[in-house]
Amino acid sequence: METPIEGIQWNSLGFSQTKTDFMVTSRFSTKIGRWEDLQVVQYGPVDVEPASAALNYGFSVFEGVKAFRSEDGSVQLFRPDMNAARFKQSAERMNMAAMDNELFIDAMCKVIAANSRFVPPCGEGALYLRPLLFASNCQLAAETEEFTFVVFASPTGNYFTSVDRGLRVLVTETYNRSAIDGVGFVKASGNYPATMLPKKLAIEKGFDDVLYTDSNESRFVEEASASNLFFVRDGKLYTPDTSRKTIHEGITRASLIYLARNELGMEVVDSEPLTVDMLKSAEEVFLSGTAIVIARVKSLTFENDADQEYKYPSYEVGKQLKEMLMDIQNGKRKAPSSWLIVDVPSLPVQDQ
Repeated sequence: METPIEGIQWNSLGFSQTKTDFMVTSRFSTKIGRWEDLQVVQYGPVDVEPASAALNYGFSVFEGVKAFRSEDGSVQLFRPDMNAARFKQSAERMNMAAMDNELFIDAMCKVIAANSRFVPPCGEGALYLRPLLFASNCQLAAETEEFTFVVFASPTGNYFTSVDRGLRVLVTETYNRSAIDGVGFVKASGNYPATMLPKKLAIEKGFDDVLYTDSNESRFVEEASASNLFFVRDGKLYTPDTSRKTIHEGITRASLIYLARNELGMEVVDSEPLTVDMLKSAEEVFLSGTAIVIARVKSLTFENDADQEYKYPSYEVGKQLKEMLMDIQNGKRKAPSSWLIVDVPSLPVQDQ
């Protein structure tokens, strides 16, 4: 593995793209019935015709994976098996060619090794990996026969610039993010544009993000624009359940549930619907996700009660969980079994 490249201000990186050297690609055709061998190629444009099913009908799914540099300089990949399983789940739900876990993880390792000089120093960020799958066949009917897989990388820092001071979040009833048994639980690319207008309008009012409720009654809380919700109430940690297939089965979410139960000894309520009113008596609120890790929510404002701002000065549980998780990711704390691929193997020169 190469040492970090000079000239990048790692601590000032936000969640924006810094172009790296290489990407990994593969193609799938239903006529052949298998994925082509992974190819490591120079980062650059990919060919997409105007008639592609991805552009016309939204056949596109993606993932977000992170690699970290340890204090000894080695690079480790965080829970890629869960990303692989979710990537496959997303593809199957969208009627696209699924990729097996082994090939997915191999692609992650290859793109890390090819871009290892862009993995930030220990504790100064992560190399964010973006696996992308889209239908590349061209025909007017909404059918899929050919698929392109690409994974590229970018060093990143904090998603929210206001993460340290805490977020002001608006709970909306005007807009919905997903419907029961729809596609809100998978990482379909089309899920994300639907949250952009509500978030833009909220930012114009001085908020940082939007929290969504269920589409039937606006009674149950679900998730934010691109992150899961947690809150502490009466000594218990709560997070909305995923059984109704309306929210993402977050990998950071699953990791925090494990750490809260097994390291903090907390009771975690994660398998039942949670009402909006429960947030009004919460002691602490935070969001989680691969990009943001954990972001403290300092206040919630409910759209139907805009004159009242509910404030959450406590951040004790969220802070402890964030420190534990980041220490695991950076190799400073022993990880639970199978959470890390430690010391990602170097890429043979001939593959480049």
